[in-house]
Amino acid sequence: MKLTLIQTELHWENKEKNLQHFSEIIDNAESADIYILPEMFTTGFTMNSKNLAEKIGENTTKWMLQKASTKNGCIVGSIITTEQEKFYNTLIWAYPDGTYKAYHKRHLFRMADENLYYSPGKTQNNM
Repeated sequence: MKLTLIQTELHWENKEKNLQHFSEIIDNAESADIYILPEMFTTGFTMNSKNLAEKIGENTTKWMLQKASTKNGCIVGSIITTEQEKFYNTLIWAYPDGTYKAYHKRHLFRMADENLYYSPGKTQNNM
């Protein structure tokens, strides 16, 4: 199994620029089974959840699925999501076959006040 871990500078709270940046990196990366992106890779580790959240299955999830299909490997990373008026730090695991799994982070980083802006996941398998 070949993993590609991507650690890079992010464009603070700028989803479009970050997706473009990661597209270039992934497109130019060697073939791998799994491409691992940073936590909150579209925004940086921000507490601006209300303004930056998206629904699971929308823009970033679709981008991840497209990249997974193109590279024929899984793409994994976390993004800010919202559902039922709550915000989550959600890990998305996108498969090349067009399916995905999602997991809401359960243990929030209290020293950075993450717990004040995000809700914890409730179960081992959130989705």
